[in-house]
Amino acid sequence: MYQVFIKIGLLCLCGFFSVLGLASEPTGTLPDLTTPPPVINYEEGKHYQRIKPEILANKSIQDLMSENPHKIQVIEFFSYGCFWCARLRPIMESWQKHKPENVVYFRFPLCWNKKFEVLAKAYYIAKSLGKLESLEPDLFADIQQKKIDLGEEKLLSAFFVQHGVPEKKFLDLFQSFSINKDISKATAIANAYQITESPVIFVNGPTGSYKISAKLAGSEQAVPLVLNHIISLESKKLAGK
Repeated sequence: MYQVFIKIGLLCLCGFFSVLGLASEPTGTLPDLTTPPPVINYEEGKHYQRIKPEILANKSIQDLMSENPHKIQVIEFFSYGCFWCARLRPIMESWQKHKPENVVYFRFPLCWNKKFEVLAKAYYIAKSLGKLESLEPDLFADIQQKKIDLGEEKLLSAFFVQHGVPEKKFLDLFQSFSINKDISKATAIANAYQITESPVIFVNGPTGSYKISAKLAGSEQAVPLVLNHIISLESKKLAGK
């Protein structure tokens, strides 16, 4: 008898919770609470920062800006050894495919230490071989997911060999004057901008230069939105409006 009453009581409770919506399975699609809604009014000093004139006066930055005097420059600093860089890459890759025609996009690998310098060479080697698009996802994956230390030259050589690049070809490029020249240029520009974090993006336009990061923007997804906001403002200045 008691068991009957217990079962009846449980059924009543389930019915009560069902009315409240607590016992039923969710229907429809729940909102994605992990991604913040896009910000409409992006503000200088809050979502991005203006670079001080004394920093822009550096010769390395001036030389870079003189390469595209009638364009807006977008400059990304990154490393394959950086977890957050791996998260931002597909977002920036998607943005790059639809970037405005008046924008020139640069990427410079950071060389904060010897291992980062080896990884920077991986970027320039893959780029010189015309294999950057196909190799870059594996470079990030091997380092960030498989925890392979591609900052070691021997392991990096093995990586390229596994991806169809003869070892001699890799070694020739690794030690080449052109690759080392690229490394020197990237290091000089990174030092000029006084970079202490990664990834980080700079925009050079006719009225100034600006710094963007996921932290400033609010999320990785917001980075291209803030970037496009700055480009829109600078484009009007470039057109004399």
